[in-house]
Amino acid sequence: MEDWLPSERSTPTTQARASARPGAVTDGPANASPPRFSETLTSRLGTRPVATRPTRRLIRRDIMVRRVDPWTVLKISLVFYACMLIIGMLANAVLLAFINRLGLIDQATEIAGALNIALTINTGNILRALFLLGILGVVFWSAVNVFLAFLYNLVADLIGGVRIDLAEDE
Repeated sequence: MEDWLPSERSTPTTQARASARPGAVTDGPANASPPRFSETLTSRLGTRPVATRPTRRLIRRDIMVRRVDPWTVLKISLVFYACMLIIGMLANAVLLAFINRLGLIDQATEIAGALNIALTINTGNILRALFLLGILGVVFWSAVNVFLAFLYNLVADLIGGVRIDLAEDE
């Protein structure tokens, strides 16, 4: 049964056995075993056995994050929240344009006029106010992130930081 294992590869002794077919002249001992199935198949097909794939090895590393640079956190936070502000402003502009196209703003001012309330809605002023609130949000949340970076650095000095396990294919 072990002759059928695909993991066995041809060696000089198996090559000598492969040439020991019935009617062939051999230099080896007279008690040589008959050729294996894989050897006879490869000799008939004229191909070599398929080589095994190289094994991939994972490299594991433990990394300790002991300090986070507050200046880097500030730069990344400002860019991230500025991008979120731009996306939010575009979404608000599209929403207000859609509401204006439906005529909901005109209906709201008519209903307020029927109730003797003077109401004027200017979408430009609404977008400016939202932009100023967004700028305040960018500054506030960036400051919160820098504060959290300082706080992490203080705590990491006491307990050692965060350990990260990285795995990489070689």
